[in-house]
Amino acid sequence: MKKIGKNNPKAEQICTDNQHRAMWNQTVDRALISGVPERQILEVKQSEIGRRAKQRKEMPEQTEQLNTQIANMKQRLSSIVQGYGYKNVKEFLSEYRASKAEYTDYQSAVAKSQQNGSKAEPDSLKVRLQKKQQEVKNREKADKAINKRR
Repeated sequence: MKKIGKNNPKAEQICTDNQHRAMWNQTVDRALISGVPERQILEVKQSEIGRRAKQRKEMPEQTEQLNTQIANMKQRLSSIVQGYGYKNVKEFLSEYRASKAEYTDYQSAVAKSQQNGSKAEPDSLKVRLQKKQQEVKNREKADKAINKRR
């Protein structure tokens, strides 16, 4: 951000540049949170923004390009989650948090059992994941059977 002095003839241009910088920074933050690799962000910045900044052009196209990458990452994550049989990312995250708590409990049980010399029960996350995958396969088989009947 650049400061604008009193009676600056370029005040409007500086204000516009500041708005674009703020928009770019917000988009970069969203991209990093969404899982876009920092390397890709830097490539966009160096190849597109650096060149255009020298030519005194604005950044909306680059921001839009980064937004597209964010959307692609979200779509990819959604397809991965659905591949494991979850309806959406929220459902996956809620089950992940629950399994993480179970895993912590499991680790403490393992530690106690090692102290006592007994054996702990196996982790249920893997079993639940296998059940979800089997549910998806069964659902796909049922859909195929319904489609054949039509």
